[in-house]
Amino acid sequence: MEVDSTDERDSTSKRARDVDDDASQRSASPGSSSGRGRPPTTGEYVGLAAAKANVYKMEQEELMLKAERELLDTWTSEPKVTRARRALLGGEVTTDEGSVENPDPSSLSATDLAGQLQKSVQALYRIASFKKGYKGTSQQILKEAAGVVSAVGAELLGRTQDDESRRLRDESRQLKEANTRLSGEVEELRKQLNELKGKVTNMVGPREPIPPDPSTSWEPMEVTPAPLPQRNKRKSRDKDPDPDHPSPPSPVLDSGGGKRGRSDKAPAIEKESENTSPGLQSIVEAVTGRMMARIEARFSVIEKRLPPEILWPPLAADRKAAALKAKYLNGRGALMGRKGGGFLPCPPHPNIATSRLRGVEGGGRQGYRRGGPQVDPDPPSSRCQA
Repeated sequence: MEVDSTDERDSTSKRARDVDDDASQRSASPGSSSGRGRPPTTGEYVGLAAAKANVYKMEQEELMLKAERELLDTWTSEPKVTRARRALLGGEVTTDEGSVENPDPSSLSATDLAGQLQKSVQALYRIASFKKGYKGTSQQILKEAAGVVSAVGAELLGRTQDDESRRLRDESRQLKEANTRLSGEVEELRKQLNELKGKVTNMVGPREPIPPDPSTSWEPMEVTPAPLPQRNKRKSRDKDPDPDHPSPPSPVLDSGGGKRGRSDKAPAIEKESENTSPGLQSIVEAVTGRMMARIEARFSVIEKRLPPEILWPPLAADRKAAALKAKYLNGRGALMGRKGGGFLPCPPHPNIATSRLRGVEGGGRQGYRRGGPQVDPDPPSSRCQA
């Protein structure tokens, strides 16, 4: 009976395993599920939430470090405030001269103590605004701020009105001494400046105005126009000039026969150079040379920018007039050679000439060419002589 019961149990367990395997196979096959199922993924979004959390954490740490750096810079930015804080905390202070001292908190003024209290309170408020825990820098600043507040309170409690007045009197005395010392230095600088001005004045010479010399004064030259050449119609005019119309004096020569203008300016320049001192003359020469060099440099730059010179060819009218003039002069020269030399009389008008038909020498018949006056290409000044 026991053997039969064991066989029945084995067959029952085997049938149960077969049923489970069939159910698992039906569930694994895609056609057996009644729903759509979850779409497959390629692993692109795996770990995205963890990465975002890590980035946020790093940003918060960076902001925390930046705030701590700003707090540290504000806490140690001013050297004077830092020295007063070290004096309150009992530390060593390095002066501007480089020496190390241990100052007494009683030497600090009420303004310094109030500044230390304000700085400490600002640091405490700044640290309290941090959202996360405090690190080493924040903890150190908290300790120093607490020590400063306690030291300032103890100093103010032990200081009376008389002590404050005495300290203020000492500061006032020190300021007066510094003011006296600076006033002496200013007076010394003024004396040195006056001595330097005197030396410069002696080197340059007196600045008195030089009176103008009437004999060497510069007068404007009066230039009169030169008279037009007179016609020499009769020989008697050469021998007996007209007394009513004397020839004007030359504008270049004066009554003494010498030239006016630059010859009279040389003595004035020499006298001025004698009156000036050597120092002033050297300064004037240096300034003049420098200014002339600058002017020449500017002109050289301007000349380079100018366009090239335009050379126009001679016009046909000019060539025609020159040929006509040469032909006319050649004809007059041949005629004068036949008559035995001399100059022909000038026409009655400087620009209009009439061509005469001369007859035989000694009173021949004279006539005029028909057609009115002719334009003379040769001006009277080129062929007439007085």
